[in-house]
Amino acid sequence: MIHRAEHKDNFTTIANATIRDTNLSDGAIRLLFFMLSCSDDYQFSTKGLAHVFDVSESTIVDRVVELKSKGYIQTTNRKNEKGRFTACSWDVFETPHTEISAYGKNRTRKKPHTEKTALGNSDPIRNNNIKEITNIKKYQYKESAIGIFQNVRLTNSEQEELINRYGTEEVGIYIDRLSTYMNENPEKHYKNHKSTIEKWIIQDKERKAI
Repeated sequence: MIHRAEHKDNFTTIANATIRDTNLSDGAIRLLFFMLSCSDDYQFSTKGLAHVFDVSESTIVDRVVELKSKGYIQTTNRKNEKGRFTACSWDVFETPHTEISAYGKNRTRKKPHTEKTALGNSDPIRNNNIKEITNIKKYQYKESAIGIFQNVRLTNSEQEELINRYGTEEVGIYIDRLSTYMNENPEKHYKNHKSTIEKWIIQDKERKAI
């Protein structure tokens, strides 16, 4: 028999589907429950959450990355009138909102691109191939702002190179760690974010090997 307490105030209602989400680690689901119990205007930060749970900030980053990848968290940077980033807003969802990658970008399915041929028929495969070949250089060198705070800048080719060397999950974690560190330390500037991420990965691997 389950004995439930009578709640009149100071309690949180959470969907059973979320409580029973076996795709979440114990640490991630504890963090999610805490965040859902906070007031709507609660100002979240990885440093503050690390203090609450008495763990390292990198541990919180890992849990946030996991929750973002499952659609429970979204982060959005806010800018002032001069176009400078001033803060980051966190949206926490009781149930998965959208499918989100570890880099903080929403992944949406695009409809196949079709164009009419001279005969009036559409050939989406041919047209997409032509478009891909035409834009391949533009794609490789297009720079994106990614990470928890959308402040890590990598070109598509740099992202692919890192992923091919170290794997999607590990690269995603280090991107969010760099993003968090730069957000917490605005005086720090890195000329090359790709080399910084790769340096951190290599250094951590060398420490583990000792």
